Amino acid sequence: MKGLSDDFKASVAVSRQWDGKRVGQELVDKIKQDNVDPDFILLFSTIHYEGEFQKFLDIVKDEFPDAPLVGGTVAGFMSQEGCYTRGVSAMAVEYENMDVAVGVGHNTKRNPEGAVEKSSEEIKEALRDSNYSNKCLISISSGPLIPKVPFLGRVSNLKGSFSSKIFSKIGIKLSFYLGYGPGKEEKIIEELHSQLPEFNIIGGSTIDDGKMYRGRQFINKEVKKKSIVALGFSTDKKPKMKGKITLHPTKRKFEITKKSQNGRIIKEINDEPAIDEIVKLIGSRTESIKRPEILYRSTFYYPFGFQNEEDVLTGIGGIAGNSILLAHKAISDEAVLYSSSGKEIIQSSGKLLQNENNGKGPKFMIGCEASLETLGKNIFEYKGRIEEKIKNSPYLITFMGGESISVPGKRVKTRIHSLNSISLD
Repeated sequence: MKGLSDDFKASVAVSRQWDGKRVGQELVDKIKQDNVDPDFILLFSTIHYEGEFQKFLDIVKDEFPDAPLVGGTVAGFMSQEGCYTRGVSAMAVEYENMDVAVGVGHNTKRNPEGAVEKSSEEIKEALRDSNYSNKCLISISSGPLIPKVPFLGRVSNLKGSFSSKIFSKIGIKLSFYLGYGPGKEEKIIEELHSQLPEFNIIGGSTIDDGKMYRGRQFINKEVKKKSIVALGFSTDKKPKMKGKITLHPTKRKFEITKKSQNGRIIKEINDEPAIDEIVKLIGSRTESIKRPEILYRSTFYYPFGFQNEEDVLTGIGGIAGNSILLAHKAISDEAVLYSSSGKEIIQSSGKLLQNENNGKGPKFMIGCEASLETLGKNIFEYKGRIEEKIKNSPYLITFMGGESISVPGKRVKTRIHSLNSISLD
């Protein structure tokens, strides 16, 4: 779908073809039909196209060689064309008064600071002589990857005492070294904020279909893994940055009484084994202790927050014995369970976009993979509520493994179950 004015154009295209060449050609045809000669392209795919990534990247870049491109794998996406958990989507933006650059950094699991520094330097250098004062950055980084531990394989839920002890003592450090584990989104957004303090930043982490076995990042014609790819631009248009969590704190508060790995592993809650206590707090059936996969999935709907603090929301990234591995590190010992429902997610999206009906600019939004699962059949009501608020503006929502937002002069936010938006009007 196209939109905007003669000097500011945007196209959002979707393809659900299976062959990568057909995907690329369909995206190109739709962008050209909208009469957009892009200055940059955001491109996202579900993991089903893993063997086809290179084909459609080659076709899109060959057709638009001067348009920087970044993107990656997502759990699903939404645009005016529909809501999909299988397919490829692209947002192409054209505007004369804009300078654009891309940057890439590697090994985000082992050295997130170094990866961000490298990508940020490339952005800063390329935009150094820009005459436009409004600066924005879209960051796509490697999301959580289930650790691959020698002799144990890929593990997210280890209940056996022997295997969990091996994993707790050796496997966690080894898996981090090999590039697995959490996405470290909080480290990445904090470092981006430090390196690029004048930039409005929105970030998401790549994911597969929820299994968290693999994720890929795209930059121009290259397919990356365990990396950060970033698209920065400066323009004369003032960006609108918004973010909102899509859940609420419950009255179920608790204290983290024993932790390790700089707050990434919770060993005890309320002086009791962490798993036993969290089952009581959530109210899961007692057999969840014996079947950790049940608990693991149920906590998607009960993430952890920290009292009087909405800048960080985290969830269970894995289970080892009676310990909990967090997606984002605990920033406080005083915590509270949050809860959400499809109805609340729909209402939150309406509140986020309630003053957007006069804007005509393209809107790029990053939502949470867990929110997509929570919505279920309510996804179409969610789509309707969003389009009711933004009218005919072209938009693209990607559902990813973690969301971050940073505005100059304000605190950074790293969360799950949130919806973040950047738009230019």
